[in-house]
Amino acid sequence: MKYSTIMPVYNAGNKLEKSIESIIYQTYSNWELIIIDDGSTDNSLEICKKYSKNDKRIKVIHQTNHGPGYARNVGIKKATGDYITFLDADDYYSNDFYETISKSNSDMIFYGIIKENNEGKIHDYINIFKYKKYNKEELIKLQLMGILSWGAWRKAIKTSIAKKSLFNDLDVGEEVLFSFNTMLNSKNIDFLDKYLYHHVFNNDGQHLKGGIDPWRNVARIVKNDLVLNNYYKKYEYAINGLAFRGLCIAIKRICLDNNLKDSKKVIKNYINEYKQEFEIYKIEKNLLDKTSKIIMLLVKFKLYFLLFIGTKIKYRK
Repeated sequence: MKYSTIMPVYNAGNKLEKSIESIIYQTYSNWELIIIDDGSTDNSLEICKKYSKNDKRIKVIHQTNHGPGYARNVGIKKATGDYITFLDADDYYSNDFYETISKSNSDMIFYGIIKENNEGKIHDYINIFKYKKYNKEELIKLQLMGILSWGAWRKAIKTSIAKKSLFNDLDVGEEVLFSFNTMLNSKNIDFLDKYLYHHVFNNDGQHLKGGIDPWRNVARIVKNDLVLNNYYKKYEYAINGLAFRGLCIAIKRICLDNNLKDSKKVIKNYINEYKQEFEIYKIEKNLLDKTSKIIMLLVKFKLYFLLFIGTKIKYRK
C-alpha cells in the first residue's frame, strides 16, 4: 500500500525540517511526499528542495500564492498512492503513522490528534475513537455541523475518492465540502484508537481567520451547494446546526471584544440576521455538544447577560 502525503507550504521556514523528517524517518517506507510551495517569500522553497534532492520520494511544486485549498488540489491531482493524507507544514507525524494506518483498508481512516505548542508542551489529546459508535449518516451530520472536525489532516482517504472531491477557495472552512463529499462517497469509515498526528497550535494560523463571524458564510455556501446537489432536505437539520454553531462562535468573539451593553446590542442583531437565513432552532439537539445546548437555551430566552458573563469567565486569561 502506497501513501501520498500532501503538504501545502507558505513561509514555514525552519519548522519544515521537523515536519519533513517525521515522514523520512517513518517505520513504513512506501510513501511519497508532495510539497506545494504556495509562493513562499522566505527560505521554505530552498529547504524543501534540499530534502527532495536527497530523497526521490519527495516532490516539490512551486506556484504563486493561491491559498491552502488550491495547493491541496494541486497535490491531490499529482498523487499516485493508494491513499492520500495531509500534513500542515508546522505539524508532524508519529514515526509509526503509515505503519499504523496501513492496518486498515477502509475508505476513510481517522486517527487521534495531539495538540501541542511550539515548545512541544502538550495541550490536549483529541480522542477520535469515540466516534466509532456512530453510523455513516450520523457521522456525515456530525461532520457537517463541525462537531467531527473538518480538518483534512485528521484522516487518510482513498485516492480514488479524494480525486472526486476537491477543495473550494473559502478563507475559512475550505475543508467542509471536501470533508462532506469524501465521507459521502466512502463506503466504510474507520477510527483508530491511537494518537498519530501532532498538531502544533499556532495563534496566527488559518483557524483564527474570518473576523467576528467566520462560519456564517461557510454555512451559507454549504447550504447552497447541498440545495444545488439535492442533498439539502436530507441534511437540513445538520446545516441549521452548523449555522447555530457559527452563531455560537460569533457570540463568543462579540463578548470577548465588547462591554456588556454593546455585546447585548450586537448579539441581538446577529441572532436576527441568522434567523433570516437559517432555522437555528430546527436542529437534531442530540448531536449538539453540551456547551452549544446551554447557549441555545440562553439565546432562546434572551439571557444575554448570562451569555456575556459565562463567556468572560470561560475564556478569561
